[in-house]
Amino acid sequence: MSEDTVVLPPQVEAFVNAFQALGGGDLSIQAGDNLSKAIKATMIEGKKSTVTITLGISRTNDEMITIDGAVKATLPTPKITGAFFVDCQNYLPSRNRPNQQVLDLKTRR
Repeated sequence: MSEDTVVLPPQVEAFVNAFQALGGGDLSIQAGDNLSKAIKATMIEGKKSTVTITLGISRTNDEMITIDGAVKATLPTPKITGAFFVDCQNYLPSRNRPNQQVLDLKTRR
């Protein structure tokens, strides 16, 4: 046996085969994509991410089951902020100080 060969217990091998077959491989692709996004978001934001894989199993008949799956990622989002002055007469945010004098620096010809 080669050193690269990994022998898995039968139940793990059955799970991996079923997981890869769900949706023609779409579930495993979604899981991989979400895992990559979660890792990137965690590294950038420094906060926890989660990837949840849900498998639903229902009995079809005496010999068969149906397995459906879904993948969900919960990613940290960046906090978007800005600093503003407040005009105390109408309480609206402004990038300029409300009582600041504005100079017209346009040259006239």
